[in-house]
Amino acid sequence: MRRCLATTNIIESSHTGVRIQTRRVTHWQNGKMVLRWMTSAFLRTEKRFKRIMGHKDLWAL
Repeated sequence: MRRCLATTNIIESSHTGVRIQTRRVTHWQNGKMVLRWMTSAFLRTEKRFKRIMGHKDLWAL
């Protein structure tokens, strides 16, 4: 678990997925539109996530 959480790969992976899904949007109307798109993109990206090694021991943290 230490090896997975010691790097920023988890964060970078999710941000890359959002960037890929929103790259064609060129005009953001307002902040609410940005939040809707980001939430939708994060939820779609979340489906591709793998489990963290040792995820059963996270309660100890």
